[in-house]
Formats: sequence, structure tokens, C-alpha cells
Amino acid sequence: MTKTPNTRTKPDRLSALAFMIVFMFLGHCSFGQQEKKELKHHQIYFIIGHIHIPNSELESDGSEILLIPGWGFGYEYHFTRKIGLGLKAEMEVSNYALRTDEQTTIIRENPIGVILAFLYKPWKELEFFVGPGVEYDENETLRIFRIGASYELEITNNWVAIPEIAFVQKEIHTSGIFFGFGIGKNF
Repeated sequence: MTKTPNTRTKPDRLSALAFMIVFMFLGHCSFGQQEKKELKHHQIYFIIGHIHIPNSELESDGSEILLIPGWGFGYEYHFTRKIGLGLKAEMEVSNYALRTDEQTTIIRENPIGVILAFLYKPWKELEFFVGPGVEYDENETLRIFRIGASYELEITNNWVAIPEIAFVQKEIHTSGIFFGFGIGKNF
């Protein structure tokens, strides 16, 4: 048996290698061109969570509160895949006192906060929001400002799970951190 000499030259091998790399790249790009999902402009959701307000205490016994439970709901309208507006409403399920300084405290009785949020999605699932609002209760109405992020995890058939974290600034120089988990429907 005689061996045939390798007649391929170095440039032929480089051309073949370049062709294979380009072919693999184009094949990969074609997978990225899969059919895009239809944009669902509307989303409604229910959320449950907790807020930590460092300078708060229970109204009943004066002990410091670590976490205040809360729940809420929201509606979002997405103009594009990246930009939208939302209306968020949440109720803190507790009676507590906020210490604004050494002599002043404000009593809060199950306050309800409502904000109008500007929404921005830099990636498909990650959403940032920011917006002003008001917090109502029997004693006093406060202006609030909220900034945060949420991440949509698709469950099935346009249902999503939504973990959320937000920073809340209240008019009386008090701030808190909210973290929660929601379930929503895109339509």
C-alpha cells in the first residue's frame, strides 16, 4: 500500500478553517433569528413582601421593628419592549411610629402607598422603575419616592413570577428597603 502525499497547502487549510468558522458563526446567528414573541403591552400583578424602615418602632410597645409586612398590586403598560409606565399600590400591614428626630414621631396606621413609575427594561426580563407617589393613612399623607428593580421569570402561558427590591424615600427624611415576590399576567 502506498501513501499518497498530502497535496493540500497551508493556504488551503487556512481557507477551509476560515470557511468552517464563518459557517459556524452564521449557523449560530440563524438560531438568534428565531421568531420573536409578540409584545404584551399590559401586565397586572399581585405582590407580597416586607419593608425595613430603620427608625420605626411598634406603636403598641415601642419595640424596634425589623420588618413591616405588606402586600400590593400593580398595572404596567409597555409602549415598547424597553419603556413603559406603571401604577403601583402597596399597603403596609402594621401600626408603627416613625422617629423623624429626637422629639418628633409620626404614627402610621396601615399606610397605603401609590406611585406612578417610569419603567425601563435594559434586558428582556430585568426591569428598573422609578417614580413619585403618595402614602396615605388616617393621620397624615406623605410624599414618597421609589426606585427599584424587578426580574420577570416566565412560568407558563404569559404568567410570570416577579421578585422585586426597591428603595423608598419618605417625605420626612425616612427611608426604607422593600423586598417582595409577586405573580403577574402579561396580556
